[in-house]
Amino acid sequence: MTRSKIEWDVNASTSRAVKTLLVIKFALVGGVILFVGTSLLLAFAGQYAIGTTMPEFVGILVIAIAVPILLFYTVLRTLAGSGTKRTIALYYFYDPAHPDRTIFDLAHYTQYVAAATVGLFGYLGAIFIFGFRTDVVLTLAIVSAAFCYFLWWIIPNRGRLDIESETLILYNRRLLTEGGSASTRNLLRGFSNDDRQTSLEDVIATRSVWVDDIVILTLRHRSGYAPTLVVVPPQVANLLGRKYGS
Repeated sequence: MTRSKIEWDVNASTSRAVKTLLVIKFALVGGVILFVGTSLLLAFAGQYAIGTTMPEFVGILVIAIAVPILLFYTVLRTLAGSGTKRTIALYYFYDPAHPDRTIFDLAHYTQYVAAATVGLFGYLGAIFIFGFRTDVVLTLAIVSAAFCYFLWWIIPNRGRLDIESETLILYNRRLLTEGGSASTRNLLRGFSNDDRQTSLEDVIATRSVWVDDIVILTLRHRSGYAPTLVVVPPQVANLLGRKYGS
């Protein structure tokens, strides 16, 4: 790649910010799964907890917490394998910047189990803070998890800046409503298999938000089109800012 063409690859293995987002997503989503599992076990064991001593009650509580964590660990360990298990993981635990990779290629599955466990204890602690208002905690958790999923869907990406032709190219454009030329599997996962090219000739201004080692960049166009939003490394953001910034 020449100096007039700069490629980037923003994903959890190249960016601290993206990896942190992935961990937070697993803490929120995995924490909810573990919390629901723990709640169901406690509800089932509640009929046997009446009249028990404190050590027996603590034992029931430990089991109710440990069993969902163990099951979650087993599921992730299985999906981190090869063959059919990897095919399933490619549907539900893919890397948005690389259709052929899963999140288990980015970090060991035990890290995700640890994040979910932290999320579980965070929810349990929040319930005590909110006076056992489980509905409030779950509502906040679901909204936060959905927001993290949205960020995880749009932030990791690969692309190229062609300085000579003033073109910004995003590889394997992510889908919103339009189709693409990808296989059915990739289309279902949101990958178009088409590159999105944005001309920079009519860009009149840029706005940037720095988040650790990535930059969320907005390009304003003279033609009045909707602004272009792209996540790039600082090097690319600096180049665009110097030439098109206002």
